[in-house]
Amino acid sequence: MKNKFIENKKEKYAKNLIEKSGNDIEKAMEIFKGYLPIFSNVIALCQQSIELSAKAVFKLMGIDFPKNHEIRFELKGTKELLKKDFPETFQEKDKIPRLIFLTQFWKRFYELAKYGKEKLNIGPDDLFGKEDAEIALKHAKECYRIAENLEIIKRTSRL
Repeated sequence: MKNKFIENKKEKYAKNLIEKSGNDIEKAMEIFKGYLPIFSNVIALCQQSIELSAKAVFKLMGIDFPKNHEIRFELKGTKELLKKDFPETFQEKDKIPRLIFLTQFWKRFYELAKYGKEKLNIGPDDLFGKEDAEIALKHAKECYRIAENLEIIKRTSRL
């Protein structure tokens, strides 16, 4: 009974991360579609969404995720996740390496999107354009979908 309670708490936690990820995507899309969009803000929100989605997948699979912003292939938890047996009905296990890759990839741009290159007096909006924001949104939606699908499968398999 206790293990089921712990499992439910982990799934509830993961669902909360997925909801936050979805909210970040919604905010990013609002900014993108705005009158004078700030594309660097879209990038920052999408990076955050991607990271939250990845961390939700870790949690759903019972693996502790890094508390910092470093999800990398070399980490013990990531290696464990890649070897994990996912539910049979989860059709996207082969996309988990891409989820990790996208998390690593967009992490590299988060600080640039927030602060630019301060020492060179290059603002974040001088670095990112519409095309970058479109790609970030596409990747954030992809990662969100993977996490959301896994959460739905985990939840419905208990019913």
